[in-house]
Amino acid sequence: MARDIIAVPFLPGRSVIDPAHCKTAHQAAWTAHKIARAATLYGISEIIIYDTPSLSKESTPASSESSSSSSNGKKLAGYLNYFITPSYLRKQVFGPEVSDYEAAQKLPKLSNLPFLSHDGKYLVGFSVPRRIEKLKGKSAGKRKKKGQLAEEKLTTYINIGAEKYLQLSNGVKVPIHSRVIVNTESNAVATAAEAFDVACNHKVRGDTAFWTPEGFGYTVRHVAAFGQVFTESPYPDGYKYTAWAPAREAADLPALNSITLLPESSFLKTGVPQADPKEDVPVLLVLGPWRELSAAILADQENFAGLDQAEPLFDGRLANSQAPSTEASVLNALARIDGL
Repeated sequence: MARDIIAVPFLPGRSVIDPAHCKTAHQAAWTAHKIARAATLYGISEIIIYDTPSLSKESTPASSESSSSSSNGKKLAGYLNYFITPSYLRKQVFGPEVSDYEAAQKLPKLSNLPFLSHDGKYLVGFSVPRRIEKLKGKSAGKRKKKGQLAEEKLTTYINIGAEKYLQLSNGVKVPIHSRVIVNTESNAVATAAEAFDVACNHKVRGDTAFWTPEGFGYTVRHVAAFGQVFTESPYPDGYKYTAWAPAREAADLPALNSITLLPESSFLKTGVPQADPKEDVPVLLVLGPWRELSAAILADQENFAGLDQAEPLFDGRLANSQAPSTEASVLNALARIDGL
């Protein structure tokens, strides 16, 4: 890319792995796997999933992995997280629910994520709290100093899926609940470059810090209300563009062409090149059937009170006349953004 154009796919949890399209657990897992592959291929740092209100009565999924209480959005988020979790950490990350992903376990590993391998001396683990003895006597009621509180947020222990936690050498401490690369021979923290020969950029936006490399996967955010994607955005100035990429729309649907949104040539191809080359250009790609996402927008009265149509939220739409499946639309949309 000429500049750092950050594409953020925003997916409808209901229709992506809806029983009408994914009748079995294997089909649902395979659909999510295609999205995960596209995201890692184009170095996507975040995938957002939104819940949509029911537009029609749906059948119960014919899957032993499904439960009546879990939403399609939650299941999709689970699949996407599963594919970027090393196999040696899945039991620790998913707990008893790991058995729900039997179909996902049979699918190929994402080959362009080197940290998923556990054949070498470098492993990715999660830092865990140290065991702290319960305070007794007079010290139990004392207020802790800032230094003590800060110290309790650090640890030397890393969970790498083994029977015992790995303890970092030389007293090195890292923040708890963070992802860490370790050299299992020296018990030292390693960089992505030395461990996997991957160039990795650590970006900080506001109070949020996250990895945005092409070899370290993505994060998954599941929002219950459509407006949360904007109010909880990690970008201080929000998204530069919000674009709709049609998916699962009938190719000959007259309403598809009647939606009054600018074509990509009018907002992306002219707007992105004019942006400051030194600044990121976050583009939110909202995918899914227009009827479904429109209902989700209008249902969020807390964030969009008084809004009577969805069009004002969008800068335009991506060209996608055939409006294929959501997983195909993700790949097509990312390819279009990458070509700017």
